[in-house]
Amino acid sequence: MPKTQTETITKEHGFRRLIIRKGKTKRQKTEIIQKNPYKVTLDKIGDLELYCYPFNYPEQVFIGTGNESQTLNKYEIRQLFRFYNFSNWYLNGEWQHKTKSKRTEKRRREIEKAYDLGLKRQKENENSAEK
Repeated sequence: MPKTQTETITKEHGFRRLIIRKGKTKRQKTEIIQKNPYKVTLDKIGDLELYCYPFNYPEQVFIGTGNESQTLNKYEIRQLFRFYNFSNWYLNGEWQHKTKSKRTEKRRREIEKAYDLGLKRQKENENSAEK
């Protein structure tokens, strides 16, 4: 009686690993999970992440770990010193101004890219609804 093949799927942060065993042979395949282009990560501490969706939720900043997240407004952010600076930078519209800082310039370009992708998706949805 031939041995059946067994599969083990391991999901880790950022990628998925598939291990297939058949008899004495073992194959392994790693698939990288694509990053959400509409999401802009403002800052990260360990698993805790501060992020925004510039097109869908322009007035909100989210904080969370993995699949769980909470929305923050300007009053709750004051408790988080490091997160406060980045979220305040986004909510006050300072990301629209060009600066000499490489860190803020990179985030500004990411926000613009996410916003443009949101506009593009909205136009595609409108065109498909008209047809």
